[in-house]
Amino acid sequence: MLPTAYSPAFLKLFARSLHWEAWEQLIRQNGWTIDRPYRSRHPLFPEIIYPIDYGYINGTRSSDGEPVDLFVGRGHRGLVGAILTIDRRRGKREVKFLYNCTAEEVWSTVHQLRPAAAGGLSGPSLSHVVAVERLG
Repeated sequence: MLPTAYSPAFLKLFARSLHWEAWEQLIRQNGWTIDRPYRSRHPLFPEIIYPIDYGYINGTRSSDGEPVDLFVGRGHRGLVGAILTIDRRRGKREVKFLYNCTAEEVWSTVHQLRPAAAGGLSGPSLSHVVAVERLG
């Protein structure tokens, strides 16, 4: 059974142990595909409007067999962090990377996902959403 939230200890460990440089190099090397551009609507839940470009890192696979998710902003800061989600209804956890995002874009992206976690949208069944800032 999935937990309902990530513990502070886990989040600290995640931020310290993730190979941020390797992921950033992979993103630059493989590139990305944007399948949900800025201000587009979610294909299943039209009340969700993407605050920045959303897609995936080419040539990757996450634990669900799908490519690793990527939010791409308009900044020039490289890999700035990640969003960790828990979807208890679907029984999965995900990491969504934040690339070239400004602080405002990170905030708006997390803010867009949190109503789903709080049950405020009829769409995704996320039970927990948290942003992790890149360390170092």
